[in-house]
Amino acid sequence: MSMTDTDVESMFGEEKQKLLAQYQSGCRKALLRAGFLRSSDMTILQGFLLYLLSGLNFSIDPRALFCLTGISIRIAQRMGLNVDGTAYGLLPFEVEMRRRLWWQLILLDTRVGELSGYGSTLHMYMWTTKLPSNVNDSSLFPDMREPPPEHPGATEMLFVLQRCEVAQFFYQTRRSCGPFETDDAVIDAFEALLQEKYLKYCDSQVPLHHISSAMAKGAIYKLRMGKHHPNLMSSKSKEMSEQELDKLFRSSMAMLENHHNLMGAKSLSRFFWHIYTNFPFPAHVYLICALRYRTTGELADRAWKQLEASFDRRSKSEMAKRRGNQASTLHMAMANLTVKSWDARESALPELQETPTPRFIQQLREKLASRKSSNCTPQSDACPPEIGNQVGNQFEDAYPWLNQQPPFETQSFDQSNILMPDSSTMDWSFWNGIGQVPIPDFDNALPNQAQGFYQS
Repeated sequence: MSMTDTDVESMFGEEKQKLLAQYQSGCRKALLRAGFLRSSDMTILQGFLLYLLSGLNFSIDPRALFCLTGISIRIAQRMGLNVDGTAYGLLPFEVEMRRRLWWQLILLDTRVGELSGYGSTLHMYMWTTKLPSNVNDSSLFPDMREPPPEHPGATEMLFVLQRCEVAQFFYQTRRSCGPFETDDAVIDAFEALLQEKYLKYCDSQVPLHHISSAMAKGAIYKLRMGKHHPNLMSSKSKEMSEQELDKLFRSSMAMLENHHNLMGAKSLSRFFWHIYTNFPFPAHVYLICALRYRTTGELADRAWKQLEASFDRRSKSEMAKRRGNQASTLHMAMANLTVKSWDARESALPELQETPTPRFIQQLREKLASRKSSNCTPQSDACPPEIGNQVGNQFEDAYPWLNQQPPFETQSFDQSNILMPDSSTMDWSFWNGIGQVPIPDFDNALPNQAQGFYQS
């Protein structure tokens, strides 16, 4: 995952994507032969986790991957990983391994949930598992009888721990304050906590410290933006004061700038696969939509420069090169929104002010024109005007979570009737063997690299 395409070909003599597909196929077969759905072996669950992590580069459709991460959480819950190991009287080493595994599964599941269009899944689970210890791997060994003392400052767990802290903060505040009700003062206090516990010890010359610090900043921006999340894509945003809108706009721009700086840091090349899949999409969408009305001014100028730099950087990435000229509905929807916002800017600027059209806007216009012409019938000289609206509607349909709250957050949920009436007579042995047989028509819904997971 962390190796570049060039490094893989140089070391193994194979294309990275081809080699990754081979290893993924071998991992699937090994998991099925190990009976991973029925197993309570932590090593097997760790192997399943590594397989799921390999799909974060979009070699597995995020919608399918989200189902698989859900399975991993269910296995972990069945194994009791959602309860801290100290409650079972386990040895310190096993307690620590269980904590690390549980938190990694939680972090992965919530990120894939966002990529799939569902949103964060943290509110769905309950656990008492404590955060992993802030210690280096050298401080841990299987036969230890006492937990190692935690180190103040930066350790090998720095990157993981700051992500766990953010997830725990989100989980706790969401349950105590309700969705999107966190005070700015509470977020300020949490930012100070991260700074005191971890970030003040970071050395920007160390790649792990650099990415840890930058990702923590991105998470804080995300929390601040999330406070206004229900209003982003609805008419309610008009009720926000100009000061609030400015703050929201600045937070969105800061998220994009932070991500752009990470993508441009050569010292972080081994982390690009992770940086790429953590693109601040909601901030990007909000910025583009807001620029349709914030057409001029210093903030608007900065935002357009940042969008241009971001587009240029991501278009030159390895993943973009693999995708080639293929453009999904979502890509076309984003292009449509971006071009409309630029058109609004051109209309608002004085006629005497020369405004050169950025190269990326020209490219997006060409893509949209090409897509429209391919969708028109030969008898028609011009595309119907509905096409632009259809793209926008498909965008809204594909990402409804941008404008809705998670289920069960605003009302009590009675779990007493959650089982089906005939559950007692169901043949549950079917589920034990589901991993051993193909599911009809399931493979056709997945990318080629993801096909065959349920086949031996």
